[in-house]
Amino acid sequence: MPPLPVIVDTFRVAFTWEAAGQHAVNVMHFFDSLGTQDADDLHTQILANADAGMWATVSNQAHMVDLAITPLDGTSATSEFAVPTSNADFAGQTASEYVPAVAVLVKLTTAVRGRSNRGRVFVPFTGEAVMGDGQVGSGPIGTMQTAWNNWIAGMAAVDFPQVVASYLHSNQHEVTNVIVEDIVGTQRRRQSRLR
Repeated sequence: MPPLPVIVDTFRVAFTWEAAGQHAVNVMHFFDSLGTQDADDLHTQILANADAGMWATVSNQAHMVDLAITPLDGTSATSEFAVPTSNADFAGQTASEYVPAVAVLVKLTTAVRGRSNRGRVFVPFTGEAVMGDGQVGSGPIGTMQTAWNNWIAGMAAVDFPQVVASYLHSNQHEVTNVIVEDIVGTQRRRQSRLR
């Protein structure tokens, strides 16, 4: 794996999920708009601003187990923060088994055009009860859309806006819009991780 780029005042956060011994990782990026904050500060704000509605489609068999925060300054170590299973804001919300290898796609856009300036989050462990024929019902999607909108606004308000980081160009741009898709998606390279 190539080394991480240096992107000033930007943090890489790996959100690790677990369900029945299987793991999924979402990577998101955040910008320290004050230029003085650290991984502990970001961890505190993630805990304060996350909402269970962000994971409305996730099976209740799954929960987040770890946050790994890496400053993209080229020198600082990664800080690991365990997520207690009792924290309902980081747990699946759907009372059903999950469908392997599918996820709900959350699209992240910025004010800048181009592939390197768009992002996505594959929300894992989609519960069987919220989907049919590859489509998620409007109720869970509406809940997620509201929660993700609040998340983006909340993180920006505490000086840690979520950004799309381009490792190719070693830069970042603030997320200006988020769209929760109702057609489930998959990322092919992740299929092998389930075996």
